[in-house]
Amino acid sequence: MVNEDNEHFAILRAMSPTAELKRYTTKERDSLAEELANVAVAPGVRFKVIWELAGKETTAMVNQEEGYCDKWYHGQIALAGDAVHKVTSVTGMGVNMGINSAAAHANELYRTLQSEPDLSTETIEDAFARYQRIRLADCTPLAEHRSAA
Repeated sequence: MVNEDNEHFAILRAMSPTAELKRYTTKERDSLAEELANVAVAPGVRFKVIWELAGKETTAMVNQEEGYCDKWYHGQIALAGDAVHKVTSVTGMGVNMGINSAAAHANELYRTLQSEPDLSTETIEDAFARYQRIRLADCTPLAEHRSAA
């Protein structure tokens, strides 16, 4: 995205899975830019042209995490959104997935309360398990499609 004063771009590259938090140096950032210098980013435009114009003081290299938790709840606590199903920004679906999960969670609790107003921890966990199954069925194809790209 470019306007008179700014340019914004992202380069996404698949990397080996890791649980390590990686901080990249400016040398690593510049090395990647050099590696990508001749990649066409638009008709007649190579990455090196964009890189030459980029404001280096605000340019950074970061990891974008993605993945799923094995279990989204414990006792009377359940998680939603990026806390349990995180996707990279390339999909543009992170917020939407979080909102859909919150709605599915609320709907499952509402259905449970309608059938059993005096909730036990076991009943709540059953509702949370159903919520997780529902959302995994919706979220997993998106992540699998992203991984195949």
